[in-house]
Amino acid sequence: MSKLFLLQAFYCITGIAFFVKDLFEKVPMGNGMVRAFIWPYAQWPFIRRQSLELIEPVLKMVQ
Repeated sequence: MSKLFLLQAFYCITGIAFFVKDLFEKVPMGNGMVRAFIWPYAQWPFIRRQSLELIEPVLKMVQ
């Protein structure tokens, strides 16, 4: 699998999770769509940094 495929899969799952969360909280549809599908792109540097910090011990063991 390519990195682009994994990135898009992660983005899609994140967007769906935020959208479902907003549905249960009864957020207006316009706000829910923005938070679900624009927020992950805007927060990508933060998500990437947190993910790398989380898997850093595992990467050290593998290397």
